[in-house]
Amino acid sequence: MCGRPTNSAIIPTEEEFVPLRDLIYDTSGIYLSDSKRTLVASRLARRVRQLGLPSLWEYYQHVRYSDPDGVELQHLINAISTNKTHFFREPHHFDFLMQKMLPEISERANRGGRRRLRIWCGAASTGQEPYTIAMCIAHHFGKALASWDVEVLSTDINTKVLDEARHGVYESTLLKEIPLEYHKSCLLRGTGDFAGCFAVKPFVRKLVRFERFNLTEDTMPTGIDFDAVFIRNVMIYFDAETQARVLRTVSSACKVGGYVFLGHAESNHTSANTRFVPLGNTVFCKK
Repeated sequence: MCGRPTNSAIIPTEEEFVPLRDLIYDTSGIYLSDSKRTLVASRLARRVRQLGLPSLWEYYQHVRYSDPDGVELQHLINAISTNKTHFFREPHHFDFLMQKMLPEISERANRGGRRRLRIWCGAASTGQEPYTIAMCIAHHFGKALASWDVEVLSTDINTKVLDEARHGVYESTLLKEIPLEYHKSCLLRGTGDFAGCFAVKPFVRKLVRFERFNLTEDTMPTGIDFDAVFIRNVMIYFDAETQARVLRTVSSACKVGGYVFLGHAESNHTSANTRFVPLGNTVFCKK
């Protein structure tokens, strides 16, 4: 057979890759260098085949000009976005939550303040991070939780992982990531058809609300004033301009004196240090 194969997983040429890369950047803020050509081809190969298209160039044309409702664009973002996550990832943040932030909020409530807690998890992925936050909250308040108005707003641009997160069901191999003191109080072991799995208990799941949100385009509704924002391990996929834009959104959503948690590789952003007071260990306080 002569000519170029029609295998949709073939590494795209520069002429094919650049328009697709720019579309991804413009709609999600995710920056893909030229070295990511193979990654893009492998992640989109299945979708290209499902649509019966001969190459990534035709796929780009389809998304760009034949997708008025943005359905295929969402499939594209779902395929390209990275969703690495764990329970109790970077545990020093949850130590801070349990040992400093939640006791502070409890003390203010005991002095006559509102029993209200709002936390935003800005890169929810398949739910391990927001459920970790919710388990910490449940563990801290104990029986008093019923008297509190608590919500962990958990957002992601990827609708596929959000659907997984809402179920709150995970393989039992992940139990090792969760400290033992949370197993009985916050988790249910699967039996029968669900053997080999565990689920987050309903009262913990009720603390978490999952919504699609594009950090680079959407604006947070006014008047929420989050007590804390977890925006961890997502800005490493953005360039400096996009990082600054995201941090402006985070700053406008977080109350003065509220806390912002960044990933371990994200602590040196100038924008973070001008908008927030660094407390160490990638924890910041809004000025």
